[in-house]
This record gives sequence, C-alpha cells and structure tokens, in this order.
Amino acid sequence: MEPTRFVVVANLKGGVGKTTLAVNLACALAVVAGHATALVDADPQRSATLWAARRRLPVEVLAIPSEVGDGSVHNWMWAVRRVRGRRARVVVDLPAVLGELTGAALLFADLVVVPTTLDAIDVEATRRTLRLVRRTRLQREDRGPHALVVPNRVEGGFLEVRRALARLRDLGEDMAPPVRRHALFPGGFTGADWVGGMRRFSRATRDIRRLLERVEARLAMLPESLRLHPGG
Repeated sequence: MEPTRFVVVANLKGGVGKTTLAVNLACALAVVAGHATALVDADPQRSATLWAARRRLPVEVLAIPSEVGDGSVHNWMWAVRRVRGRRARVVVDLPAVLGELTGAALLFADLVVVPTTLDAIDVEATRRTLRLVRRTRLQREDRGPHALVVPNRVEGGFLEVRRALARLRDLGEDMAPPVRRHALFPGGFTGADWVGGMRRFSRATRDIRRLLERVEARLAMLPESLRLHPGG
C-alpha cells in the first residue's frame, strides 16, 4: 500500500494565493487523480474551512490550527498524523508566518509547494521560504522535503513574464508551470467550489491540472524509506 504523502503549501508572505491554490490542488488530487485526499486548514484565518462550509467541495477540509489541544506544536503534529487514515494525500495549508508550526510541518512534509506572484517582494519572501526548506533538509535523514515553486496569479506581457519566470528559476528549486490569473479563482470561494467543479474545461482548470501533474511527478520520485512523519 502506498504511504500517505503530505503536501505542505507554504510561503512566509500572505497575498500570494496560498489558500486558493491549496484548495484547488486538494480537489484536483481527489477528483482528477482519484486519491483519497484531505485538506488540513492550519491557518488561524480558517479561509479553507469557510470555503468548505457549504459542503460543495469534493474533498474533506479539517480545521487543525496551532491552538489544538494545549496549543503545543507536538499536539498539532499528532493531530495531523491522525488525518492519515486511509488517505493517500494530505494537503496542509499553513499560515503565512515564520513560527514553530511552519518548522514542524516541514519536518514531515514530502513536498512543499511554494506559491508566489511575480512581484519582487513576493519573490524575496519565496527566497526566504526556500532557505527554511533547505535548513530543514539538514535535519532530516532523507534530505527532504522536496520543493516546488509555483508562479501564481501570473499576468502581463510575454517578455515581462519571461524575465520574471527566469528570476524564479534562479532560486534553485523545481518550478511548476505558471498558474495564470483567472476570474474563476476568486469566484471559487463565493461559489463554494473549485475551478474544475465550476468549469471543467476552463483555462484555470487546465492550469490546476498541469500543477497536479507536476506535484504527482515529484511525489513519485520519493523513496519508500527514510521518511519522517509526525510521531514517527
């Protein structure tokens, strides 16, 4: 039986579309890839939980903020560990802050998805996020987690976008195909659905499918052993 894979969506800066990407990726993992998938909402703002409140999303969303139990990171890690069950994929939406919770999540993540816009300030925050990922690799026997930078909310002229994407490649980690700005993404929260549920053949859905393919390809590269998970 394939082990549960943990995909952590993180960036140390807000406003990069982190929760929107986490929700749509989790739904694509469930609907398109056919995996039993859960989305853990670890953000105190609970945006993903509110998104799922009308029960239209094709994936279970579990609110497990850092305040769980007595508020300790250890308790949070155990709570996330219990989500595994028979699920093949667990997506974790982290808060956009540097703290113990972020560090703990990176210790058991198989893949860290780092969404960023092409704005210089967001690229710099992404650079800092990736430095944290690399420091975590020094603590893990398997030298994980893998990282995947996702250019998000991409818009602009061809040359402008091309130069910005080149700057992201210089960060030294694998980069997913761009997810372009599309009205369906903000509309998903209002409609309580993911982009594939609203318009199956839209450009936005195609972009999420391309991201899904890259995520699955990276997860397929993982070894079966030397993996750290919360609680061992």
